[in-house]
Amino acid sequence: MRRCSRRLLIGAFVVYACLLAMLTHWPGMVVEGPVPRSDLLAHIGAFAVWGALLSLSGLPGRVGTRRNLLMTLGIGTAYAALDEWSQQFFGRVSALDDFFADVVGIVCGAMTAHVVGRVLNARPEGRKPRPGSDAQSTTGTPE
Repeated sequence: MRRCSRRLLIGAFVVYACLLAMLTHWPGMVVEGPVPRSDLLAHIGAFAVWGALLSLSGLPGRVGTRRNLLMTLGIGTAYAALDEWSQQFFGRVSALDDFFADVVGIVCGAMTAHVVGRVLNARPEGRKPRPGSDAQSTTGTPE
């Protein structure tokens, strides 16, 4: 990933994370929708974006790797717990179902980013590794 796009993704994650923290702690905010507990769908969607941006930023490791996926899931779950717990200090209600919706969103976002990373990191068949990379050639013969 180029340095410019990585910086842009890190910046997007930081801005989005700050915005999400502000919105989840805003006193008296109510999400109305066409179905009961529409706020749970909002939690899933909002935290899916959070998880995808964290993963794609490369902060938890190279995008598309198992390390990145597991770190994103761990950091995301810890953040969701902290987010729900701390809402009680801002006139909000901490709810276990909100926490579970946050985690479902993080899993969806992290898995989507993981698949995108795997696809972007895949080399077309027959293409040789770049000079200086530690990847082995597909023919098994030394170059």
